[in-house]
Amino acid sequence: MLGVSNFSSPKIKRLLSSARIHPVVNQVELNPYFPQKGLFRFCQANHVHVTAYGPLGCTPVPVLIGRRGPGPLDDPMIGSLADKYSKTPAQVILCFLINRGVSVIPKSNNLQRIEENYDCLFDMDPLDFSIIDNLMGIDGERGVRNLETRDYLGFDNFNEEFEEP
Repeated sequence: MLGVSNFSSPKIKRLLSSARIHPVVNQVELNPYFPQKGLFRFCQANHVHVTAYGPLGCTPVPVLIGRRGPGPLDDPMIGSLADKYSKTPAQVILCFLINRGVSVIPKSNNLQRIEENYDCLFDMDPLDFSIIDNLMGIDGERGVRNLETRDYLGFDNFNEEFEEP
C-alpha cells in the first residue's frame, strides 16, 4: 500500500497513470474553512481515502503567518451548532468530517480536549451538515489555506488547476 501527503488532483492523476502501486490515502490540510471539495471528490472517485491534518483549523498557524480573524473553532455558526447539540465546536467539526468520510488527526496537548475529541460521534441533522459543508461556498471557493507553500517553496504545491513541480 502507498500513502501520500499534500498531493493535489493533478499529482494523484499522474501517479495513478504511472505507478504500479496506487495510493490508498492522501493526507492533506482539510477543515471547514479549507474544505478542498474538488480534491476530496477526485480522491473519492479514484478510491483514495482522505485524512485531514489540521481538521480544527491548524491553530495557531494562522496567527504565526500573520492572518487575523476567526478560524473554524471560533466560527459563530459552528458555535451555535455546538450549543444546539451540547458539544464543543471541535466535536461538531470532527463529527462533520468523520461523517463526510474523512479520517481526522486533531492535535492537542490538553488531556481534557483529547478526551472530548473522542466523544465526537453523535446524530446531527443533515441540514446542519449542509451548513458546515457550505461555510466557504458551495464548492469551497472561499476556502482559506493555512499552509501557503508559495511563501517557502516558491510555487503552489496544492494547485488544483495544473501540476507544479
